[in-house]
Parts: sequence; C-alpha cells; structure tokens
Amino acid sequence: MDNGPSDLKSQLVMAELLQGSLEAAEELGVDLSPILEEQRIDRSVLESPEGFLRVSQVYGFLESVAEQFNCPHFGFLVGKHQLPFRFGPGRQLLRLSPNLHQAVVNIHDYIEIYSDTSRHELVVDSGFASVIRFDRYSVTSSSVQLHTLGIVQLLKAMKDFSGAGWQVSSVHFTHAEPPQAGQYSRYMGCPVHFNSEFDGVVIPEHVLYLQNVASDPELYAIVRAHCDRLLKERCANKEVDLIGLVTHYIRQHVGTRRCNLRACADQFGAHSRTLQRELAGTGTNFKQLLFEERMRLARDYLEKSDISLTDLSNILGYGSVSNFSRAFSAAHGSSPRSWRELTRG
Repeated sequence: MDNGPSDLKSQLVMAELLQGSLEAAEELGVDLSPILEEQRIDRSVLESPEGFLRVSQVYGFLESVAEQFNCPHFGFLVGKHQLPFRFGPGRQLLRLSPNLHQAVVNIHDYIEIYSDTSRHELVVDSGFASVIRFDRYSVTSSSVQLHTLGIVQLLKAMKDFSGAGWQVSSVHFTHAEPPQAGQYSRYMGCPVHFNSEFDGVVIPEHVLYLQNVASDPELYAIVRAHCDRLLKERCANKEVDLIGLVTHYIRQHVGTRRCNLRACADQFGAHSRTLQRELAGTGTNFKQLLFEERMRLARDYLEKSDISLTDLSNILGYGSVSNFSRAFSAAHGSSPRSWRELTRG
C-alpha cells in the first residue's frame, strides 16, 4: 500500500539510495557539506551507507543539490556511480529469477521486502515491453532526481539479465530535457526521451523470456520460500514481541549493510544502546539473533542446494569463506562441507 505525504517525515528508506553521491559531487566539482547540514545528514552516511534516512531527507538532498548547484542531472550521476547493492532476500530473488518477466512479476509480488521507494508495472504492446516506475509515496515537491536515479538503477538491473545479447530500445522520463541530455544517451546506449508519459525502460518483448544467465532453480526456490515467509510474517503481524521484531528485521536484511544494531534501532525509532539494553533484558542480543538466523539459513542452503561456500558466505554477510566456516563449525561441530555431505548422504 502506498503512503501519503504525511508519512514522508517519519518513513525510513535505506541510506544506500544515496550511494554514489560523493563521486557525483566530485565529478561536478561541488561541495555537498552545506546541503548535508541543511538536510541533517551526516557525511559518514554517504561514505558508508549502512542505515536508514527519512524519505524527506532523501528527496530534499537530491533536489537541493540539483537546484543549488544548477545540475539537473545530479540523480543521473548518482545512479551512474553507484556500485551494485548487496543482496538481501528481495534482491536475491530478482537476481535468481529465471527470466526478466518473472523478475518484474516478483518485484510486484514482493514489493514490501524489495523496495523502499518505488514500484513497477509491466506493459506489453506491439512487440515491445515497457517497465514503468512509480513512486511508492505521494509527494507535493519535485521528485525528478529520485525518478532519474531510479531509472538508472532499473536499467543497470535489467542489463544484468540474460547476458549482453540484446539492446534496450529506449528510456523515458516525464520531466523536461536537461542540458546534459547527451550524457544520458551515451551512458544508456539507446535513445532517451524526455517529456514522456511515463518514467521507464522499453525493451523488445522477446527479451522478457530470455534465460537469465544467473538463474539457479534450487537457490531460487530457497530464496522464494524465504521471501514468502517474510511476507506472511509481515501480513499476519504475529511477531509483536521484541525478539520477534528484531528477528524479522534480520531475516529481511541479512547479507546487506543494513543488518546491524544501529540500522535496526533506526528502523524502530530507538537509539542503538536502548535496543541493546532491551534485548539484554530478554536474555539475548542482536549479535546472537543474527548468528542464529545466519546458521538457520546456512543449513537450509547447504541441505537443499549445491551453492558454493563463497556465494553462501556472501549471501549471509560474512567477509570471507573462512569466517563463515569458523562460525558454522563452532555452532555445528563440523565444517559446512562436512555437514552437507552428512545430511545429504
């Protein structure tokens, strides 16, 4: 369900949305400090985007930079400089989808755990498919920069699918053409249209059904079951105690930069020390709950798939295979490889 304007001051979105801002500012030769202060955003959030920001801060920051420094293409530059986001469950599901059509369907079906700010609609007509982006929030101020950033993110994600054997037909924006429009078409490698009826990407219809080179049916089934569980928990609203709420948060964000005590506390509108103290009162802590969820997921992947230990350690958010193996061995008395062999016969 989309939220109205009254939610913008309190609604939180991932700080990763602004990843690439420092690089964009360097390309433009501008100092973001005054606008960061104006929007009450700590510079460290851009350097290491591990938590959350208010929706109003994200909109305000992007639009203020564009206006004050006369760079109407700032959102484009931020998107261009962004590195791939670390995969939480929702993004894993998209990465593993068998084709682009199913990925778009999954975006729609699992939007509550996939995206903080946008939703997408697929429209097929006359041999072409349009993936159209909409805001999840109604805003009264300009949102051109976030729209532009979102389309660059969408284009990057789509190009990761099905290899390089196809070409995007066109990219569309509802806002007016900026002076730097040539940069858009050169970067995107296709015609870019402004003053369009929608914000989105158009591709040949057959591309929707090309096999995703990264698809893995076993892993896809595991991740989809995990996402189904997250949606069921969210819709049923059963986890009302503190441990349940924190565990649900961990399940949704495991493997991402947001899976930490500080970001979890931000999500609940609390200070990290307060959350830590309240968890201690129940006989546990964030680190222990995270460890338990990582081990549960590890067992699931090892038992039901042939996933490599490198991929599994990345999905769980461990820095290396050796770190994951030590943690798993400490919990189960055997290495991940040995445990898999024993459980699978």
